Amino acid sequence: MNREDRKKKLELLIEKRKAKIKEGYGALFDECIEALGDGVTILSDNKSEELYDLFEENVPFTVWGRIDWEKFKNPVNINDFVELTDLLDSEEEIEIYWSHDKFPVLKAKFDNIQKALDDVIAVSADTFLYVRGKCLVEINREGEITLGYLGNGFFN
Repeated sequence: MNREDRKKKLELLIEKRKAKIKEGYGALFDECIEALGDGVTILSDNKSEELYDLFEENVPFTVWGRIDWEKFKNPVNINDFVELTDLLDSEEEIEIYWSHDKFPVLKAKFDNIQKALDDVIAVSADTFLYVRGKCLVEINREGEITLGYLGNGFFN
């Protein structure tokens, strides 16, 4: 198979993946993907399931499904998402998780998430942004934003 054939095959696979996403996750998810732009990575269903399992096993949640911030050292209440620009690099790669359903985990740069925030949080009631080894951000259904820095593992 020559280079041009491989390129066409790859384009076909990408189109099939996009079609699968559009069939299974709904309009709000589609709008989120579109708003995040070309830099977004959509993890496979298998990888997403694996990451959700790890996330749920390692992040302390309350019985009503919010992050249990009392288990974190010095969580920070954020008044406006823009405040995070002082704390996170615009090129920082962030994983996006949601509280309801099992949407695929997304990876996107902080700058893209900030620009598409309304579309990102519209997908589900609570949205979690995870920067591996650094911090976790919860944007809950009431619009409250909380940041927790990570120690060894997900929390201290």
